[in-house]
Amino acid sequence: MRIGTIAFFLFLGLAGGRLWGQHISLTEEQNYLLEVKQVDEFIDRFNFDRNTLVIRYLSEHFPAQVLSRQDLVLSLFNHGQHHWDTVMVRAFVKQVTQPDDPVYLSFYDEDWYAELACDVMYRDAPRKATLIMQVQQDKQGGASWVVRAVKANFLDELPDSGSEDQVVLNPMSHGTDFMGLRRVLSDPDNLRNIVFSEFAPESMSLFMHELRNGNLVFRQVNDISYHFLQVPGWRFTLRRYLRNSHNSGWLIDELRRATEPQKAQFRHQQLNLR
Repeated sequence: MRIGTIAFFLFLGLAGGRLWGQHISLTEEQNYLLEVKQVDEFIDRFNFDRNTLVIRYLSEHFPAQVLSRQDLVLSLFNHGQHHWDTVMVRAFVKQVTQPDDPVYLSFYDEDWYAELACDVMYRDAPRKATLIMQVQQDKQGGASWVVRAVKANFLDELPDSGSEDQVVLNPMSHGTDFMGLRRVLSDPDNLRNIVFSEFAPESMSLFMHELRNGNLVFRQVNDISYHFLQVPGWRFTLRRYLRNSHNSGWLIDELRRATEPQKAQFRHQQLNLR
């Protein structure tokens, strides 16, 4: 059974069955009305904000109908070609909407992230990079998106010169107080020979360094997903689906039960947070 489909018909039922036989422009209007156009709108619907467009529309045009927060949260799941574990979804919805201790989302929450799949040019070659963004508040109370981490495999290793005449630091260098270190470090083509073999450079620092030096040029963002980890015991991912459907826009596309250690592992492995 598709939870999203249930919520979809439940939600549309509030508008009255008479709308189904109307002109196609009315169907387009419904699609536009129900589409979750922005992530801010997703948050407002999740929180059952009475000022969000769809709630105001239903209140004005169908005041006799009752829309619950559970119905609205269920409508935020992607039901297109997606089969959900209905028991898990209902447990999630029940937890976040329980009257005694409801869970709300905020733009200013610390534990949610945007994952951006990007095109870049590195030393005149096209490459793929992923930027992990997070909202950061300043001392004056303002907020902005900042780069929290970078995933760029092409920066993970220093280049190997491939030369047979490689410059290395003599094993007896300690006997000369490492006098040869300056010569080795001044040769960028042989830097790989002067670092520990299991050294893993920090991608964020390398990415910014190469941007600053002009070796790396940002091109465009190709895809965005949002990861929400602030709901106790859960994590979920938001993705955008543009389609001629009532169930479109920014929707929950992945839901997982997650303990705090599992969330920490997700931050480390998926988001590259250190």
